[in-house]
Amino acid sequence: MNWDVIETFLAVLKAERVSRAARELGVSVGTVRRRIQGLEAISGCPLFIADGPALSPTATGLKLGEVARRMAMEFCSVSPRAQRPVDQIGGEVRITGGELVALSLLPPVYLALKTRLPNLVLKLGVTNRAEDLLRGEADIAVRLFRPTQRALVARSAGHARLGLFAHRRYIEAAGAPANLEDLQRFDMIGSGEDTPTMRALRDAGVTWPQRKFSILMDSSMGQVIAMREGLGIGVDLTALAERDENLVRVLPDIGVDVSFWISMHEDLREVPRMRRVFDALVQFFESWPTLALSP
Repeated sequence: MNWDVIETFLAVLKAERVSRAARELGVSVGTVRRRIQGLEAISGCPLFIADGPALSPTATGLKLGEVARRMAMEFCSVSPRAQRPVDQIGGEVRITGGELVALSLLPPVYLALKTRLPNLVLKLGVTNRAEDLLRGEADIAVRLFRPTQRALVARSAGHARLGLFAHRRYIEAAGAPANLEDLQRFDMIGSGEDTPTMRALRDAGVTWPQRKFSILMDSSMGQVIAMREGLGIGVDLTALAERDENLVRVLPDIGVDVSFWISMHEDLREVPRMRRVFDALVQFFESWPTLALSP
């Protein structure tokens, strides 16, 4: 089978749109469609289904994606392009993380990577869904929980502590809780969902009062912003929150340690740009929060 067809299939699988895949490959939309149609004719069934303007892989498409990624890995290992000097390594790498990690911690990593590998195209996805790597929606994920899927390569890279914080203005108006039970008198900010953060706190023996949250937000970053605006008591990474002189640690003895986990699909570990970015992420988070606290 022509390698261009496999490359096109992988591009559509990642981009989820024919037009976007065509731009990335530098070919026409018609060429992409013909290659996909030819591959579907060989497989005997559709590889994608329309989901609004986007394309979602069928079950056959997902299976073929596993095979195609292995072919891409083997191709890269023998291609002259794989032997290029480090500063010439290029291509797209899509990193995903939960909101707090993606929006607060990853930007300095991106800056360091772009300095070292200027030919990289870095894309950032913000989601807590673990399935995005298996579906090819992202290449590398940074999580605050250990992935369990067998097809993933995962490394524990450094630790963080979660604690309770409130804006100084809120504490001056409402006072400070004396213990966990006393939290029932205060405005608690959360999602009301069984999130990885809530599970980590619960597993460490930190249980919330038997009451509803006063402020509910689906967005974890929105919860942090609400807390920093003085709307109540919320959860934040202590190394970040303690940099803000307007935030007060509530119940300092209450908190939980979590680990950063860097993961990617096992079929990508021999692709040079993936391996370089994966290793750089591990290195950064192993040094965190020292680097995160530097000016």
